[in-house]
This record gives sequence, structure tokens and C-alpha cells, in this order.
Amino acid sequence: MAVRCLTIAVLGLSPLCGGCLASWNVDSWATDSPYRYDQEWVSIEPNLVHIVPPQNLEEAKQLLRESSIVPLSLREGSHFIGTEVPGNDGGKYYLVRAVALDESNGRYYVSTREGAVRVHHQCWGGSPVWMKRRALVVQLPFEPRNVFVTCGMTQ
Repeated sequence: MAVRCLTIAVLGLSPLCGGCLASWNVDSWATDSPYRYDQEWVSIEPNLVHIVPPQNLEEAKQLLRESSIVPLSLREGSHFIGTEVPGNDGGKYYLVRAVALDESNGRYYVSTREGAVRVHHQCWGGSPVWMKRRALVVQLPFEPRNVFVTCGMTQ
């Protein structure tokens, strides 16, 4: 399912910007956080965040139909990303919801705060585009209580 998303101006290619939640039509997977994004969020290292490739995306979206996060075994995580998941440093693997406007020129940022996880995609662009549902496999040091999913486009 795709939803038309027009983003109001955001500043810089930064994980601190919102974007899609200020849009005129938002996908139900997009959920804003009650926390400010410029304070007290701890970034998850990019090597612990893995994009689910197109060949496994429909299966991942089915699993995420009822919940924004699903715990995974190491084997399941490897299945979803299509290759062996890098070594485990004590964290657990989770399949999490994500949304993106234009993956070809942006990136995902994952951060944590007080038991919550924020999944954000930021990209460049100058016109409205369709919001797309995506999925990530993320290694986290704790089981999240809340997941907030956002995206933005910088002009």
C-alpha cells in the first residue's frame, strides 16, 4: 500500500527532522514520538541496521501487519536480510517497521530513548512522492516498549 506524502520543509539531512507526519496524507505505519528529536536520543550504529531486500519484503510486511516490531532469532534475521547477520554483541534482533519516500538518495537512522526506538528515513527531493512501507532488521540491546516510525525529505 502506498500513500501520497508531501513533506513540509525540513532542514538538513539529519535524523533530527520529522517530515512525513506534517504531511497531508500519512501511512498508518508512520507514528510520531512524544519526545523531541534533538535531545537525548542515542543512535544505533549503522552496522546494526539492515534493510530487508525486495525479495523478502512482502513476507516481512506480513509479519509486521499487527505489530511495529517482532523479535527474531539470528537465523530469522539472516533469512530476512538475505545474508548472514553480523556477530551478536549481546543484543537481540528485531524486525521493525519503516517508511521511506525515496530510498535511492537517503538513509535510515535508528535511535533509542527510554525504552523506545525511533526509525527514521531522510532523503533529498523536491516534489511529493509516494510513501513506501519498508522493513529493517535491527540489533538492539533491549526489548523496546514503543516504536516510532518517521520519514522526511529535504529540498
